Order: sequence, then C-alpha cells, then structure tokens
Amino acid sequence: MVRSRLVSYMRLHLPQYIPALLYAAFFASCTPYTLQTARTTPKGEFAVGVESPNWIDTFPFWFGNTDPASLSVGIPQVGATVRYGITERLDVGAHAGVFIIPHIDIKYRYLGTNSSPWAASLGAVVGSAGDPTAFLTHVTSYHPKENLAFYGALLGGYNTYGIADFVQGNVGAQFGSDWRISTEVGYMVRISNENVLLTYGIGVSRNLSSFGRKKK
Repeated sequence: MVRSRLVSYMRLHLPQYIPALLYAAFFASCTPYTLQTARTTPKGEFAVGVESPNWIDTFPFWFGNTDPASLSVGIPQVGATVRYGITERLDVGAHAGVFIIPHIDIKYRYLGTNSSPWAASLGAVVGSAGDPTAFLTHVTSYHPKENLAFYGALLGGYNTYGIADFVQGNVGAQFGSDWRISTEVGYMVRISNENVLLTYGIGVSRNLSSFGRKKK
C-alpha cells in the first residue's frame, strides 16, 4: 500500500524536479571554496585532506518563488587535496574529486606567521575540466588558540561552467591542531546574470609530519 502510493507520487511529481536536478548536476563542479586559513603548509612538508563543497541557488526566492521545484541544490561534491610547503610563506595545493573541477592553487602568506594570532594571504586558483577556471583569493584568519581559528575570504574571477565572472565572500572556522576540521559558508554573486548562490562546505586535513608524532 505504502509502496504503491510512493511510486504514484514519484511518477506524478518527479518530472517537475528533473530540470533542477539536471541544473545541479551540470553546475555541481563550479563551486569556488576556501576551506583553509591564511596559514601555509610548513616548508618541505605535505598536508593531505578531504573536502566537500556545495551550493544552493537562492535566485528564485529573490522574486518570491518558494516552489521547491525551483530550488536548485548542488549534487554533493567530495574530493581529495594535497598541499606542499615551498617556502615558509608559500605553498601549493592540488584538488580533484567527484563533481569537483581538477585545479591547483597557490597561496602566499604576506602577514603573520604559522604561530601568530593573525595571518593574511593572497592566492590564485587555476583549473580545467575542458574549459578554464581561474580566480584570485584573499584570506584573513584569526587564531585565538592553536586548535581554533576563524577566517574570512574574498574570491573573484572567471568560471566558464555557468558562473562566468563572479565575486564571493566566505566565512569559516577551523577546529583542531593535528587533525583540522574546516567548515564555511559563503555568498556568491554572478556578475554576468546577477544570480546569487549560497555556498557551504566542510573539509578535513592533516600534515603528514604529524602522523606518528608523540604528544608531549
């Protein structure tokens, strides 16, 4: 009885959600994200992690359209990242995964150290899945404790996967010292069509040098 009702409901209502699902699948890989503080990976060391960014298209609600079928939510993205410290102030990262455009980013910490309360960095991201993606980042982070940090980021650039020119602001928090858990929310404005997206994400990372290290 319940199964037949469920099948009937899906046959009746599923078609109206198909456009939103296709939209989400096509643009899932275009979510710009930060999921890191302004601190850099120590020189000569590697850091590895897993990250999962996503988005919600809030544009219909600006015009009072609260129909669930008009709400586009990105298909969950999961990827892996590897970072390497080139110098004490400069590191580079590689990212790839399911519905995530393969990309690399480079980050230069111009303010603070890896032990100071405040830090700020400038970065650039370049990637491609057939068409190029490139944007700049600026991250400022505050570290009241070694196992706690808060950060804000500004992003802007170009993405050919439906976003085109965009600007975005992110705020987030990072917890832990060896294992680091980052979570953030952001707001993106597509300049070309004045569309807006709410972005969010979570990531887990750790420096390889911390594995096997005995705590004092």
